[in-house]
Amino acid sequence: MRNIEKNKFEKLNFNLKKEIFSFIHPKDVINKLLLISKEFCFAVKHIKWFKIIREDFDFLINNSSCELCKMQDIKQLFSQIGESEENASLICNYLFLRKIRDKLTLSINNKDFGINEKNTAFLKDIISYNRSIQNLWLTDISLCRNVNNMLYMKIALQMNNTIKKLKLDSNNLGENEINILYLSEALKTNNSIQNLGLYNNNLGANEKNLYYLKEALIRNNSIKTLDLQTNNLGINEINMLSLKEALLNNNSIEALYLYNNNLGRNVTNIIYLKEALEKTNNSILQLGIANNNLGEDEYKILKQFKNISIYYSIINADFI
Repeated sequence: MRNIEKNKFEKLNFNLKKEIFSFIHPKDVINKLLLISKEFCFAVKHIKWFKIIREDFDFLINNSSCELCKMQDIKQLFSQIGESEENASLICNYLFLRKIRDKLTLSINNKDFGINEKNTAFLKDIISYNRSIQNLWLTDISLCRNVNNMLYMKIALQMNNTIKKLKLDSNNLGENEINILYLSEALKTNNSIQNLGLYNNNLGANEKNLYYLKEALIRNNSIKTLDLQTNNLGINEINMLSLKEALLNNNSIEALYLYNNNLGRNVTNIIYLKEALEKTNNSILQLGIANNNLGEDEYKILKQFKNISIYYSIINADFI
């Protein structure tokens, strides 16, 4: 009798896990099963708990807003069987990602998300094998807290071919140049991303950030809109030299947003930008240059480009 009950338990245990991971590519199921908390599996002492949990999973998935890390009902349910807060949060994130697997837009803006790299590992699987997401907004989710976060993003973006608009705003990626290196490696092979948002990422903190970005833009021919607002690029003219070299060798970028980058700090910054815009086959049609403390000389340099719409006051990038 005990063996029969044990077999039922193990079967339900497996089916429950299978449901949770059903949205993941089959070859990753086994690996992901190993990642889920062992305590979650064995803390349930009686078969009735799995029946209750499965019913609640279905109800919550279908009727809850599934806000990331805020599904208190599920956390409370897990606490009744002795599950830890951390593991409950991780499983909630899985449920969230499962729910949005068919969405056109995936938007995450929870500051705690990047603190635990397992969250980003889960996200990697969604992005890697998803064929519906076209807009990915990962704003202020602490991607800088662990270098593995951007490693996972690199892998995901290299495998995905449906995302057209990617926003990585306010993640302080420039704090460690390895973050931009991973992003650069992804952009060298990704040919679906058309709009790239790197607003407020402290890219000017290290000249290697723009160097790595340059290497990507020279190879990439799909990005049409590039948002580099609020990155303090003007603090070091080497940053704008790298951007110049990128633009000279890129024929796809049509809109470039450089608002609030302290470019007026050194006239050389604008000279580099001018030299990039002067190329014969220049593709740029829109340039956002507001809030850069430009002087009269800098304005004169830019006003010669009659075929480019230059914005001296802030407008929204078309994907924001």
